[in-house]
Amino acid sequence: LGYSMIYSVAETEDKIADALNQIKASGAQCLLFFPHHKGAVFPDRERKDIRLSSLPTLVLESRSAGLNYVTADMERGTSLLADYLYGIGHRRICLATAFSRKVAGFEQAVARWNDPGVQKWILAEEGKTDEDDRDLARRILTLTPRPTAVIAADDHAASILISAFRGAGVPVPGEISVATFDDHPKLSQFSSVPLTVVRHPCREIAQEVACWVHAQFTNAGNRRFRREITGTLIQRESTAAPATQQVQNG
Repeated sequence: LGYSMIYSVAETEDKIADALNQIKASGAQCLLFFPHHKGAVFPDRERKDIRLSSLPTLVLESRSAGLNYVTADMERGTSLLADYLYGIGHRRICLATAFSRKVAGFEQAVARWNDPGVQKWILAEEGKTDEDDRDLARRILTLTPRPTAVIAADDHAASILISAFRGAGVPVPGEISVATFDDHPKLSQFSSVPLTVVRHPCREIAQEVACWVHAQFTNAGNRRFRREITGTLIQRESTAAPATQQVQNG
């Protein structure tokens, strides 16, 4: 569209107000804001700083009360994965993340099935290192009965879980199916098994952002703008129907 852009990073919350003041002083006419991820919405302090800047603002990848936003519908995306696993026969499913929006989508799917034969677990890694994911894999393998399917936090975490499962002699997807999110462009370089994913709708989000920006420069930007976009389910070799619902810890 030919509009110039200014990029600024506030590494800590106390630097957000200064960054916004610098952006406004530069003559910016609107703001695209990517908040710190701390749950379903971003902190009140960040929201207050944005309002004080008085710039038309679009929040990316987080819902916001009172502000415009574009975000992936993580609840719906997680439900898609859960429904897919349930549909191919899995009745013992572990959600391997505590991210609130994914937990909500998972819980919604399980409630919708209304199936007393379903067993579910919601676990999460202690941190974000590869070793944390390996620890999580070991915890999953000790569950009794063992889950036949796992929904990982993201594609990198999924690749670590798969490596740990296979290293413990548990084939994927032979005994445990693994599904996840994102679909990183270099996924094939770090996952030993092609991953079933809900692809993050990056392109669709970018297109919505461009539409909003254009509206700010054409005097059509006063209407409330809120978009939630569901990613695309892509089935690959990391998932399959469970060999049996009677698989126990090996």
